[in-house]
Amino acid sequence: MRLFILLIVAVLLLGCLGTAKEPLPPLDVPKEYIVMENPVPHTDASVAQGKRLYAIYCTVCHGEKGEGKGEFEKSLGKRPGDLTRAIHEMTEGELYYVTMKGFKKEMLPYENLLKPEEVWHLVNYMHTF
Repeated sequence: MRLFILLIVAVLLLGCLGTAKEPLPPLDVPKEYIVMENPVPHTDASVAQGKRLYAIYCTVCHGEKGEGKGEFEKSLGKRPGDLTRAIHEMTEGELYYVTMKGFKKEMLPYENLLKPEEVWHLVNYMHTF
């Protein structure tokens, strides 16, 4: 009986280890962005604007729910970032910076396509994931 209980505990522990998520890759975000606060109030109108922009610019890679399961997932060779995790593990300033400046060669910068206020609307929308 004791061996059986030890076996069950071992299986449960191994199962938990297998579901642990890898840490987010280091972002190398300048400190002023890490502490930056979102100047756009989190209102229904801002979230609606962010949702509209997300559908245009982000869904194709990150998917409708932000899980990194967009149409281009297979063709990219690497799964895009999971925004449902990022929103809890990154500051709003870090989300803003990565959206504006891109991430290595894995995510294109949007600083020439979107205005800063639009990126903040996107950040507000990401909070709905």
